[in-house]
Amino acid sequence: MRLALPALLRSALIGLAACVSVVSTAYGQSFGVELRNTMKPASGGMAGTSIANPQDLISSINANPGTLTNFHGTQFLVGGAFAGSTFNLAQTGDIPLLGVSSFSAKSGTPGAAIPSIAVSQELSAYGLPVTVGIGVVGAAGAGTSFIKQPQSNGTSTYLSLLEFAP
Repeated sequence: MRLALPALLRSALIGLAACVSVVSTAYGQSFGVELRNTMKPASGGMAGTSIANPQDLISSINANPGTLTNFHGTQFLVGGAFAGSTFNLAQTGDIPLLGVSSFSAKSGTPGAAIPSIAVSQELSAYGLPVTVGIGVVGAAGAGTSFIKQPQSNGTSTYLSLLEFAP
């Protein structure tokens, strides 16, 4: 019985090593199109973990306003992130009304800037055991650009959603 565990462990390690050797490139991204706290100053470095004890003011306002009491006095934070995306498009049909014909291309848009601004004020100086805060955060966004493809007739789009978090 004692020999079975090391043999099993050895097999698992060999399997893990085989999987790692097959994978040549690793990629990372935020969770879907909703950025919540995955792209915020401190919590972004922890994959958006910020519900129980946010590490920065923006994540506190955005995910768990009850933790604002952790920030004393007047707090002001400006942060930002850059999220790149890759869009590969295969337009298989013509759209005569827009002057677009069939083409296949990779988007030329480099990515999206994601702003984060927050301010909070502790009101204990006024005899109130309250901390208030407001933030403007980048909630979602992406862009595409196929203007270098003549068949696209200059097709380019960009969407950036800002969210006010009281």
